[in-house]
Amino acid sequence: MRSRWTAAACAAFSLGLGSSVRAQEKAEVSASSEDLSPVDMSVELGLFLGGFFPSDDHEFYDYKDAMQEPLEGAGPDIGLRAGFYPLRFLGVELEGDLLPFNTESGNSVLLYGVRGSVVLQAPGIALNGRFTPFLLGGLGTMGVSSDAEALSDDADKVGHLGVGVKFQVNRLLMFRLDGRYYRAPKVIEAGATEDPRDGTNHWAALAGISMTLGRAPAPEALPSDGDGDGITDDVDRCPKEAGDPPDGCPKAKDSDGDGIMDDVDRCKTEPETVNSFEDDDGCPDKVPDKDGDGLSDALDSCIDQPEDVDGFEDTDGCPDPDDDKDGVLDASDKCPREAGPVENRGCPDTDRDGDGVVDRLDNCPDEAGTAANHGCKKKQLAMITQNSIKILDKVYFNTNKATIQKRSNRLLNNVAQVIINHPEVPRIRIEGHTDDKGKDDYNKDLSQRRADRVRMYLIEKGVPEDRLEAVGFGEEKPVADNTSAKGRAANRRVEFNFADAAPVTTPVPEPDTDTKAPEPEKGKAPEPGKGTKAPEAPKTKPIEKKDETLPP
Repeated sequence: MRSRWTAAACAAFSLGLGSSVRAQEKAEVSASSEDLSPVDMSVELGLFLGGFFPSDDHEFYDYKDAMQEPLEGAGPDIGLRAGFYPLRFLGVELEGDLLPFNTESGNSVLLYGVRGSVVLQAPGIALNGRFTPFLLGGLGTMGVSSDAEALSDDADKVGHLGVGVKFQVNRLLMFRLDGRYYRAPKVIEAGATEDPRDGTNHWAALAGISMTLGRAPAPEALPSDGDGDGITDDVDRCPKEAGDPPDGCPKAKDSDGDGIMDDVDRCKTEPETVNSFEDDDGCPDKVPDKDGDGLSDALDSCIDQPEDVDGFEDTDGCPDPDDDKDGVLDASDKCPREAGPVENRGCPDTDRDGDGVVDRLDNCPDEAGTAANHGCKKKQLAMITQNSIKILDKVYFNTNKATIQKRSNRLLNNVAQVIINHPEVPRIRIEGHTDDKGKDDYNKDLSQRRADRVRMYLIEKGVPEDRLEAVGFGEEKPVADNTSAKGRAANRRVEFNFADAAPVTTPVPEPDTDTKAPEPEKGKAPEPGKGTKAPEAPKTKPIEKKDETLPP
């Protein structure tokens, strides 16, 4: 009986080994340098075969039905195991095995075991992580099944310890060697003198094979290129000789490197000039091209003017400096394929509100208005131009101060709304100017403070501060003669120019001497120190504000 068990074990072990090898042959194998050390969340499924060495005074018998009889000194141990490793260095295993034995008197018995183990291992210490030593320990049950005249049937709890090493052959296949120590309890019969802590000791040596699961897919190995010509061996017809696409075999020599092989090249040491003129003979030649635009004179409609290659009528040999024929050369035309006025840098004007005033000159581009009101419904105190916001009144300050007078609030409110309505104007430069009375340094400081105050006012009205800058020029940029009171009044001014355009002087009209200052708001007295008359023009009457102007 024992020989039959042993033969069955060997057959099972061989079958398992053959199956694992065949599975591995079907798997994709990565480069030989791949790290094969254990990984987290892996599973091991395997079988093992070895020898079991029982103690002479074993307890594998039912003392009620049979007498203890020593087993042979060694016997086969065949089993299956399954392991789960949540961490690459720690896992749990479950084993089951069969051990066919004979007693010394020749009776056949079958030992069996089921056990669980905790495994602690040192992941991959050599040869790309192939070697992994381990320790294990656990508990289980070992029993015997036999005739009553042999050892009868019995099962005992058995603890075990083990040490071993794993060898990862490849991504799927692993060999394993184990040494085991088993400790079984000893039955103490009534009246016996043995220490109840005594037990029986057994040993085992096991060799196994396992299939390891849980590794990430291996990167596919690239086909080799033995001759280094960039064409992999699987499609290279000349894998041992560097060649050229598509078949990887060497082609005819091209001494001058013009792409025409020497066997058909009439000028083997002089490269062909590729110019659409006899390009297949391999010899240099020159086609007449008077303007040097790369188009032969025979095909060039403008032999004295080189073609400007810009994607527009590039095959006629003539330059096209203004593709859309709008009078703005393409080099400075923001819309080179759409005709538009020079004032809009070559782009077509738009009129979102359909009031007949183009958006770039419309104070209210989203509100239909009249041309007289610069595109708005209500009368305006400012108007947007090509490079500035032109004010139709003055900004009044207290004499020699940067305090804005109330009568200028509506004007500045209007300026703020125009700036907000035109976000396409990235930055406005608020410029302060004075006449030449007083010291230069004082005038420049006064103009800077006034420009800064206007900037703060506009920010308070909702204009983003990063769209505004303030510069005081003092008396450096007069627009009129400072020898007269009228000229000096014109020079005392605030301008709102586009920062990315050249400063444009905005003439300021003289105040109408017949107009009156606006009445103070009901319930409020005039602010102390803030008069209604412009500096240097005490006889001038304030401008009358009508109901149709923008609200403050």
